[in-house]
Amino acid sequence: MIALLTQVTDRLRPHLARNILVRDRLFTFWSFVVESRNLGASDVVEEDFRGVAHDCGLIADLGRNGAEYVEHVLQWGLRGFNPFEKGPLQ
Repeated sequence: MIALLTQVTDRLRPHLARNILVRDRLFTFWSFVVESRNLGASDVVEEDFRGVAHDCGLIADLGRNGAEYVEHVLQWGLRGFNPFEKGPLQ
């Protein structure tokens, strides 16, 4: 399962490129978390996705509270909830 998780996070990275709007990157990040929540122990999935968010600059681009925003979206995604007002799973 870890190999599958690595494949998913590798597939996510180009979608978090800094030339894409932060709003769109955060939504994409969440959708990949939802897709991957059963690919390993939750702590492993969390750690991998936090690393991707950091490496791709998502946390930095969200500003001073970027880590908090990513954590919120990550936790909601792992539970299959939608932290956004509009979109899937509403």
